[in-house]
Order: sequence, then C-alpha cells, then structure tokens
Amino acid sequence: ALFLVANLHRLQFHHAGIAALFFALSMRHNRGVTDAAVATLPSLSANLNAIRVRMSAGGGALPPWFRPAARAVMGTLMFYTAGWTFTHSYYFGFRPPSTREMGLGIAGNMPIGAVDYVERNGITGNCFPSYNAAAPLIHRMWPKVKVAMDSRNDVYGETLYREYVAALNGGRSLETYLAKWPVDFFLITFGGDRNPEFFRWLEKSPDWKLVYFDDRSVVYLKRIERFEAIIERDGYDLISPAIPGTTQMTPETGPRWLAEAERAVAAAPNDWSPHQ
Repeated sequence: ALFLVANLHRLQFHHAGIAALFFALSMRHNRGVTDAAVATLPSLSANLNAIRVRMSAGGGALPPWFRPAARAVMGTLMFYTAGWTFTHSYYFGFRPPSTREMGLGIAGNMPIGAVDYVERNGITGNCFPSYNAAAPLIHRMWPKVKVAMDSRNDVYGETLYREYVAALNGGRSLETYLAKWPVDFFLITFGGDRNPEFFRWLEKSPDWKLVYFDDRSVVYLKRIERFEAIIERDGYDLISPAIPGTTQMTPETGPRWLAEAERAVAAAPNDWSPHQ
C-alpha cells in the first residue's frame, strides 16, 4: 500500500485494480491463485515491457556488454524456472507431498477407465462417486448421470456434505444414507484413501454388485431391472480388489477365478490390478 501511494502519480488504475481483485480472491480461495496467475499476466507483461523501454532509452550510459549479458542471464533464469515449474512446483502439501504427474493429457489418478465403462454400457441415474472422481463423470455423462457430491462441496451445503462424508465410513451411516437418498450406482476410488468397511458393507449387501475395477476405481451397480444384463455379464463373485486381505482359492473355484480375472483384464488391459 505504501508503494502504491508513493507511485500514485504514475499508477495505472486498471492494472492495479485487476491485481488487487485477484490478489484478494487468491487469499480467499485456493483455486483463485491459478486464476490470478492467468488474469494478471497481461498487466505483468505491460509493466515488464515499460521497464524494458525505459532501460533502452537510458542505454547510452550502460557498457556495451551489459545488454546481451542481461538478456542471457534472464533467458537462462526463465528456462530454468519453466523447467522447474513443470517438474516440481505443482504439488499438494501433504506428508509426503504429492507431485504432479509429468506429461500432457489427463493424469493417471483420474477414473477415466471407470467413466469409459459407465458411458460404454449406458449406465445412467444417480451416482455416489468419490469426492475427487465426480468431475469427469459430470463432464461426460450429465444430465443422464447426476452425482451425490463433487469437489465443489460448497455447492451442496454443509448438511449434505456431512452425510456424504459419514456414508464413506460404511456400516450404519452408509445404510442410513442409501435409505434416504436414491443411489443407482457407485464409482469409487479405492486404496489408502478409503475405509475398507465401506467396501465390506457393499460386498455383503445383496443389493449391490461389483462390475468393474482397475488400478484406481471400482463400479458397483444396484440390483435393479435395467442393470440386470450388465450384472449378469460383468458381475464379480470372487474378486474383491478394494478389500484388503487374503482369500483362499481351491481347485474347484479355480476356473471361476480365472474367468473373472480374464474378464477384468479385458475391461482394463492397461492396468496392473486385473493382471495381478
């Protein structure tokens, strides 16, 4: 604020207003930081260009080697910063931190295979998804599919969000949620980010059937008439990838295990879990 007052005589209010607005939004919402980086880029570029023009105008007093040396240093710093940003800077500050996956396209932690399965088989209705898995499902399947929750949790309100979080623990909370809200299928990421009791409840329930899994996601369908053909063709009776522990395999059940494993590999050929 003191700097702005001192430079009030040459302040460009449209640039200052944009910077102030997006700075305020950045302090209020985490995703406002990336919005600010994009929105303030024209102002930053204009200011840097003005500095360049002033330096060029007063270039007579500079030694002849200064300008190419400055360009070389700035260019090196820009390339280094760009490379470091691309490989290391985008992470979530958990312990241990999670660094962004390298490359272009959709990251490997998104449930694209499960969404492909839902779309390919015409699965529609109300979905109970993982908090971080609903966005691609909305993008590909809305309005044929409506979700119980997604990462814009403020849209749904505190009460519904608390019910959703409680349901993820499985047991009576999940049973209560399903009695209150109409859910036709689940698309859930599994592993260390989910309570095993949630999946144990689904496996024990006669109303739900696992029909798809890959390295990250599972899809459970409700036993209703319009899903009967899919459940008959793709339902798993022996494989439970989301539940930790060991399962006994006998010579009598071996052919059924093999048939389910081959079907899982065919559904997600690029994933390790079905092969395993």
